[in-house]
Amino acid sequence: MPPTLRATTAAALGVVRRFPPVHWVVHQAALQIIKTPWGERFVRGVVGPQAQTDKEYRAWIQAHDTLSDEDRDAIRHHIAGFRRR
Repeated sequence: MPPTLRATTAAALGVVRRFPPVHWVVHQAALQIIKTPWGERFVRGVVGPQAQTDKEYRAWIQAHDTLSDEDRDAIRHHIAGFRRR
């Protein structure tokens, strides 16, 4: 039996999360998809129980997938230490 669309998407998400620019694009698409009843159920099925509704998904994003000012400062500091830019 071939894998389901949800299973394939969940596996792909594991790979996508390793590449922030790609993950950002996928994430933006998910934010649009979850605005529909079908999309919300689909994203919930792929992401798991931490994203039950659009509101909860956005809260999860804020808590786990958003850079803080401290994160940005640490990134800037790290980049400033590069020998070549």
